Amino acid sequence: MSSPELKPPKLYNYPLYFGCQIVRLCAFEKGVIWREITVDAGPDPEVFDPWFVALTPAMELPVLSHGGRIFAGAQAICRYLDGAFDGPLLDHRDEAQTWIDLVESLPIALLTAARFPRFGRRLLQRRFLRLEARAATNPELAELYGRKATEIDRLARDLSSPERIAAVERQLEVVLDRAEAALAHRPFLTGDRFTLADVFWAALLARLTLLGHDRLWSADRRAGLAAYWTRLQDRRSFARAGLRTQLSLSDLASAVLRSHWSGLLRIILALTLAAVGFWLWRNYA
Repeated sequence: MSSPELKPPKLYNYPLYFGCQIVRLCAFEKGVIWREITVDAGPDPEVFDPWFVALTPAMELPVLSHGGRIFAGAQAICRYLDGAFDGPLLDHRDEAQTWIDLVESLPIALLTAARFPRFGRRLLQRRFLRLEARAATNPELAELYGRKATEIDRLARDLSSPERIAAVERQLEVVLDRAEAALAHRPFLTGDRFTLADVFWAALLARLTLLGHDRLWSADRRAGLAAYWTRLQDRRSFARAGLRTQLSLSDLASAVLRSHWSGLLRIILALTLAAVGFWLWRNYA
């Protein structure tokens, strides 16, 4: 269990990042208090900066630092939090790993980019160029930047392939069918208790809802999964962890202000979003 003399862990986090949502949900379920460090993962991401590469050469969020130790990736962080801190034990059955592996087998980045393909292609192109610039100014990290650029190029090619996207959508259907079968006679994926498997699946279903894929489960189709989704949303940790099922005006405004559009255009768009928000508040609050 956690040592009382250790300071709270530092979570390097970005609100909309899929893996970060998993970790935040796990931390709230465990009752862990952490210090949050927001890392920009937008068009000019801080994850490519040398200081972050020193934390994790994968250049991916989330990252957790605690007691001089670094943990990278949602699964590694959640397992550490589960074992090192007090609170309900979330990983009490080996079966949980099967369900976690199913979530991690899905290319979430591709599913997300495919929902907004034009924006996704522009974003990937910008990131590719940023990596080239970082490699030029940090030659000692050129090999790592090159590997990341190859990864981004692969994602961009997948995004341009209707066959690849269709294959991922078929894979998603199979994964959801497995969950539906498991949930036919039990409230959670491994039985009567909420486990680490359900942490990962709560984040998955939230992301699929955000992408408009919640049509894949309903009272008429995968009713067990639909009821399970309702149970997950009813948990106090769901709202506290900030699992997004739709983009808010603040999310859109943040994206605009971080974009590389002209300064005047960014200001106009930001003001437009603010005006829409004010109108909604005056008429529906």
